[in-house]
Amino acid sequence: MTSIKWPTAADGTLTGLNGGLRTDGQATSAAGVSSSARVFGEYQQADAGARRLRLGGSLAYGLDSALRRLNDTASAFAWPTEGVPFATNSRLATQPAASKADLSVSLPDQSGVLPEDKFLSRGFAAGAPTTLDPGDYTLRLAFGGQTDSLSVSVAAGDTNAQVLQAVADAVNASTLQVDAEVRRQTGTNPLGHGILGPGVIPTGSFLALGVNRTRAGQTPTLTDTSGHLAAALKLSATAAPLIPAERGTHQLTSLSVARPTTFRTGGYDTGAETTLTPGTYTVAYAIGPAPNSASSGSVLSGSVDVVVSAGDTWGEVLSLMKNTFGSASPSMTAQLVPARRVWDSATDERHEVVDATGLEIALNDPKPGWRLSLSGGDNGDETDNILSALGLNATAQPGSDGRMVIDGRDRVRTPGAYTADQGRVALDQSGTFGEIVPVSVLAPLETLSQGLSDVVAAYNGLRGLLTRNADLLRVPRGTTSLAEDFRQPVADRALDLQGLGLVESGTGRLLWLNADTFVQALASDPQGVRATLLGDGGDEQGLLPELAQKAEDALSAGVESLLLPQSAFPARDPFAPSPSPRTEAEIEKKSQLLDLLDSAPGIAAGLGPEPFSWGGGGTLLRRKG
Repeated sequence: MTSIKWPTAADGTLTGLNGGLRTDGQATSAAGVSSSARVFGEYQQADAGARRLRLGGSLAYGLDSALRRLNDTASAFAWPTEGVPFATNSRLATQPAASKADLSVSLPDQSGVLPEDKFLSRGFAAGAPTTLDPGDYTLRLAFGGQTDSLSVSVAAGDTNAQVLQAVADAVNASTLQVDAEVRRQTGTNPLGHGILGPGVIPTGSFLALGVNRTRAGQTPTLTDTSGHLAAALKLSATAAPLIPAERGTHQLTSLSVARPTTFRTGGYDTGAETTLTPGTYTVAYAIGPAPNSASSGSVLSGSVDVVVSAGDTWGEVLSLMKNTFGSASPSMTAQLVPARRVWDSATDERHEVVDATGLEIALNDPKPGWRLSLSGGDNGDETDNILSALGLNATAQPGSDGRMVIDGRDRVRTPGAYTADQGRVALDQSGTFGEIVPVSVLAPLETLSQGLSDVVAAYNGLRGLLTRNADLLRVPRGTTSLAEDFRQPVADRALDLQGLGLVESGTGRLLWLNADTFVQALASDPQGVRATLLGDGGDEQGLLPELAQKAEDALSAGVESLLLPQSAFPARDPFAPSPSPRTEAEIEKKSQLLDLLDSAPGIAAGLGPEPFSWGGGGTLLRRKG
């Protein structure tokens, strides 16, 4: 077989195609080395330019995909919330990175696991007639140190479903922060157990009394005052689970975010005299279920008087309204807020938007479905209306309930704090998403190992792409290549990473994870592993956040900024073949032909035509090879 050798200089650099060769591949003359190295360098540059032209688009796409994968995998790596990572009772919650802006997921420790459902009735056949006698029943609801009397009417022929709903409506109409819901359970959720948790599977329809997660540390009571309705329900207290969260995946959809009803004035100059007509303005307020709801009607209502005197400034009027509305009901708040107003010059020739002060009135701590309304606002002789004058005759925010579908069950909350799995998974809603988002509860040992393996695979994929195309990429300042720039976080922690089973391997310096060493490191020094990978929670940044940030920065700048522009390369036919090595016989033959050509009279001096002219557009032999 004929061997192929590139000519090399004494320093080990390639000399190119055209130098004279000995059989050991060394150049025969210094002049040949210099000339050949220059020619080969030009070939390399031209070939890189052609590759840039052909592959620029696909390379940019590949870089974008590789950077996103590294960012996603490094950002998704999470540490368990309790216990050491390898403990059997430790759990880890994971969610798609894209959902973190709208949903926060956490796993409370055992002391913080408090179910929202506090009492469950026995199950009833919904369509069967109730066994209760017709009449009015009175119940006493207590919660948070306060009590309320509830009245429920049972008519002849009412079904169990109607009685359960009547009790739920009475509880929900109370001002106490207790929620009631009639549910029916016939199957299981995606985790394989009833919607209330393992072992809790009532038959048919039942009543659930609960509280928002923010109040889950308190327990309501519902007792009979007259009649025996509460006794007939056979309410049973729920208990907080004693074992960790169930392993599995919860399916979530966020449909709306909880926002209280809010009224807001325009902006006013607090030092300017008010334009309101002096007098007493009476404003009525009503708080309760929304007008279009099934149980519409105000639960709390009243009125406030705002007295405006001659010479009052806007600052005095707004402060008076803040104090008056803010003290009218615990369910209503009022505050002064920064605002903007249009300033006009005395000649009305200049107009500017300047800082000002406004008033905000909002519903405070509402129950689901509750809204605030303001009405009236006329002064005594009905010549002016303070609501319309200040812009309070329409809501700045009508109000909405938080609503999520959790494992197939529609949940409504205000505020948007939810739980799943009997309080063992805490969910905080801050945005909406129509698609189903999976939230998985996992045993962390396998999750940590798999998560780190995913990061290693993403890092190696990006590094391979960067090293293979180094001649087409920009070199960041202070580094030798873009690949080395992304390797720097790994190189800075080489010794620490080696201790937890992450080492560089081969000439490509790809990462390799030894799973056994990683598990041993978790067992002996879990906090050290966490600090190396995720940081110490202070100024010291971990490997994964730094890699994720570098990928995020590159994506934000645009992957095209990582590539050298086409103008950085000499022009070359993109479809011309790349230079290739030649056999020793071919190089020797060419060397003899060139010697013959250079020895021809006049040719060496650049005089006269080249030999072997033929009828085509050139000669039989050209010096360019």
